[in-house]
Amino acid sequence: MTAGKLASNNYNINKTIENQTKEVNGGCTVCGKYNNIFLSEEELSELEREYPGRLQRFIEEMSRYLAATGKSYHNYAAAIRIWADNDRKGNAAQGIPDYDYKEGESL
Repeated sequence: MTAGKLASNNYNINKTIENQTKEVNGGCTVCGKYNNIFLSEEELSELEREYPGRLQRFIEEMSRYLAATGKSYHNYAAAIRIWADNDRKGNAAQGIPDYDYKEGESL
């Protein structure tokens, strides 16, 4: 009897993931090791400009976190920006200088 419930739950989970992928994947890129981060091409290019060299690390860390906890976000681009801000604050607290700059700024 328990096996039937597990199969049903697994089926429901897989169907939910499939439905989310279908809804979101209209013009979106699926990112992360666990294919659980959904970004539009525009969001992905904006994030690459904002966080060059760091974006892939944020995506992989978030993908592991989402897979481990079962959580999801309504807006993955906004969540990545929050993770990036928290990462920056963590580096500042450790005394690591922040050398990030926006295009057009001089150092």
